[in-house]
Amino acid sequence: MSSNFEPDEDFILGSSDSEANDTAPRSEISTVPSESSSVVYGQESFSTFSTKVEALTIALFPFAQILDIERMTGGGYNRIIGVHLSNHERYVLRIPRLHPSFDELSNQVAVLRYIKEHSTVQVPSVVRFDTTNQNPLGWSYALQCRIEGLPLSDYMPDLVSGDWKSLTDQVAYVTSQICSLTFPSIGILRAEAPGDVSALRFGLPPQFREPDYDTPASPFDNTLAYLKQCFDIHIDNSLFEDPNAIWTPSLMRRLKDAVVALAAEQPFSNRFSLLHEDYEARNFLVTKNESGRGCTDRSRLAVSHWLWTWDVRAKEGISDLADAIPESEERKQIKEYFEDQIERLVPGFMTARANNWEIRELFYFATNGLISNEDDRRAQKYLRSKRRSMPLGSGVSAG
Repeated sequence: MSSNFEPDEDFILGSSDSEANDTAPRSEISTVPSESSSVVYGQESFSTFSTKVEALTIALFPFAQILDIERMTGGGYNRIIGVHLSNHERYVLRIPRLHPSFDELSNQVAVLRYIKEHSTVQVPSVVRFDTTNQNPLGWSYALQCRIEGLPLSDYMPDLVSGDWKSLTDQVAYVTSQICSLTFPSIGILRAEAPGDVSALRFGLPPQFREPDYDTPASPFDNTLAYLKQCFDIHIDNSLFEDPNAIWTPSLMRRLKDAVVALAAEQPFSNRFSLLHEDYEARNFLVTKNESGRGCTDRSRLAVSHWLWTWDVRAKEGISDLADAIPESEERKQIKEYFEDQIERLVPGFMTARANNWEIRELFYFATNGLISNEDDRRAQKYLRSKRRSMPLGSGVSAG
């Protein structure tokens, strides 16, 4: 990996929140009368909840004046509120929606801090967090430095030819940094303990929770063993729901057989790197600066095909748009340029990806199961291609 890579000046990673130059003549608490999310999630309205946010902010920053408490668009998991102080500091308050998430909040904070300490990926700094309800909110929360900007997906229709090169440079660089974060085993990154975010430990993925399956107490350090057990869990769960089920258990057994056969043909690498499960343009933030725009990754490592397929809808049967051939010459150039840049930063990246398409498919089925008709069709398509590529009479029994 190159150690002296510098992004083009048109796109700069990580605009600092301290660069914000906004001022306000008086303290102002925003109370925009939109209660939709409060109704959907059965939560206290923003107009009254904002007073609790104000009390928390005063407790955390007793010597700063509150300029604004901003209602921001949240997601299904967290309520999001912006806080702007008189010292020009801007923060984002993340509050779990459905219940005080003691363990999960600690896990998120620990992972953010680990990435920040072990890479140059621009993620928000966590200033304060509380996994208890012993605070003015009466709820757990995390307070992060605010990264200004709008989702890159909003800007993409307006980008000109010159923007794409510098953007692609930076996306390739962020990808290389995520790829550089390696771990000794498969698992979910967890905080050492609730409230203790000083170190990371590994936890089992959600599908391994009892009573779904009797599993080992530790994550796996062997890819084949992990995938085989995933398929066993899906088979057991399907039969638990319907003891007479035939279709799904049969497909899962054939996919498990395919994993064993593939491992016999080409032994799996047991090198495990960080996986970003939502590595999409909507999770990059873009800010305006004097020379152009700056972008920063906001939070599954994959080829960032949205650089050249951002306006292409996935067609039935296309499971990986990264392999689709762009129609326009400009898009082809973007695709080729990204592949060149990521190969320069992570030698062997594209070769490994080209050689590992089968394991990516099998990993998808192992981790997600068959939860839709499209998944069934995708699994059958893979198995048909596998059958065509195997010599007549060949087969394997997965133990």
